[in-house]
Amino acid sequence: MKPSDADPVTAAQRAIARYLRDNPLASDTAEGIHRWWLCDTQFTPATVQQALDELGQQGVLARQPAADGHQRYRLAMPASALDAFMSSMGGGADGTCA
Repeated sequence: MKPSDADPVTAAQRAIARYLRDNPLASDTAEGIHRWWLCDTQFTPATVQQALDELGQQGVLARQPAADGHQRYRLAMPASALDAFMSSMGGGADGTCA
């Protein structure tokens, strides 16, 4: 079953996965991902955090504690596995900064 395009968490997951496909070495906090990867525009901070949590549970993202107490997120799988994951999510609008 494919998630609904109307689901903002799924849309945020797609946008984050697209960003990581294009920038596989990227790493940032939830706040940085919301501001810089997704441009603050389409998703609320709570939606982005939920998307990050679910991507972490699915093994797409790794969480790493930073010295400042924040969690940093980075890609936790090879690019080929990310492509397969993205294919399983279906299409949808790109919510990253362009």
